[in-house]
Amino acid sequence: MRDDKPCRSRLTEKEHGHDPPGLCSCMANRLPFEIWLHIKGFLDPTESEWLYSINSAWFQMVMDDRYRVLDLTLIDSRVLARLPVLRDPDISKRVRHLCISVAALERAEVRLIMEIIPTLSNVSECSVVWNFRGTQEAAAHALEATILPAVWATCGATLKKLDISAQASRLNKVLASNVYFSQLETFSLELLRQSESESIVAEAASLFFPRVNPRLTTLSIHCRRALDPSSVLNQLQLFSRLQSLTLVSYPSELKDPSGLETFFAHCASHLCHLKLSLSHSALSSKERGINTLHMANAHIPLLETLEIAFGCPDTRDTLSLIPSELHSLFDGARTTLHRLVLEEIALNLEDLRALTSVLVGCDGLRSLTVSVAEFTAAHIDIIARNSHMISALGVVYVFTAQEKHQFEADLSLQSSTYNHWKLREISIWRWKRTVDHSRWDLVQPFATCIPTIETFFGMPVPRPGQSSRNSIVPRMLEALELVG
Repeated sequence: MRDDKPCRSRLTEKEHGHDPPGLCSCMANRLPFEIWLHIKGFLDPTESEWLYSINSAWFQMVMDDRYRVLDLTLIDSRVLARLPVLRDPDISKRVRHLCISVAALERAEVRLIMEIIPTLSNVSECSVVWNFRGTQEAAAHALEATILPAVWATCGATLKKLDISAQASRLNKVLASNVYFSQLETFSLELLRQSESESIVAEAASLFFPRVNPRLTTLSIHCRRALDPSSVLNQLQLFSRLQSLTLVSYPSELKDPSGLETFFAHCASHLCHLKLSLSHSALSSKERGINTLHMANAHIPLLETLEIAFGCPDTRDTLSLIPSELHSLFDGARTTLHRLVLEEIALNLEDLRALTSVLVGCDGLRSLTVSVAEFTAAHIDIIARNSHMISALGVVYVFTAQEKHQFEADLSLQSSTYNHWKLREISIWRWKRTVDHSRWDLVQPFATCIPTIETFFGMPVPRPGQSSRNSIVPRMLEALELVG
């Protein structure tokens, strides 16, 4: 009689509940690349480096990560060993970010670098640091005469992000390039000062910026002391699509503010994020040029974030600190302004009252950070009355005019007036907005005075009944109480 039941030796792996050999790998190779990329996001970079042999998808991802950045700012033995490998077009096409420094080129083989650069066709980000000592003149000449022209010729037209840090004299030669940066989206320019005689040549700036993508969205300009950035700022009007602008400069060095005034008045209609960091050379606080923002006729209807560092950490003897031109700016951005930061200005009580009164109509404002001279509970009361719409408050102060227990008592007396305030986050610093200058002891009373408070310095505050074993905030406050 024939037995139709297959013998045990003939049972397939699938009938035993196992996939046949090679099936898992075949299924893995059929998974879309996007799924593997998502899985890779859950792994530490050092772990994913070892998974290149799983399949072709993992191999491609690991190779892309390994060669994504070609950093020639720190030439060491590892970089020197990797340079010959980049002769392979299959490797060099993976480079996305190129970093070059004059100081590092002394140790590199310029001829080898020149062989590699024409193969870097997929570079979308480039950083150039052109700051050198007198002994590095040969390396600087190599960068100027051979390397940079090759970089611009290879990837200048496809660059999305460009960072340049250079002395003004060298910058003039960089700006003199004939390349069109037609795809550029983000441009960062740092102007370094080398000697008193240096300046930015207006002709070079007027030739360079028209060759930059007019739809540039992010621009950052850092200008050191004794350099007049007028020739650069006069080109801002070319970029009417800017969404983010950062200016770091000495207002006293700006000889011709017309370019900046024109931009703010007529070409900033798409600007959403504005950051100004001003430095002043005058010693007297009354001469520090607080009203040199050149924004009297500013029209920025879409402004969401405004950060200004006035460069005057202690100006108690100044009568009017907030320029009137800012008042009109706040008035024009009443519905769009979400975040306001005013630092290094040390407002007194009257200045704070005037500022928050102007902000009364800014219903969209959710985050406010101010710098005050002396900090008391009265400052909190003014903010609560005039800016009750904000949900995040930051205060930077120079010194306190109250003892801690008096500060807590005054806050408790005003707790009934805080019921309408939907404040969720509070942060208080002394001198600077850094971790080392955080005042945990001063934020502690807010948890009881304002029931809506959820975070101190961005860290969650547990409520009664919640476990606080793993929370750093209660442990920090507990340690402060023990010290006290």
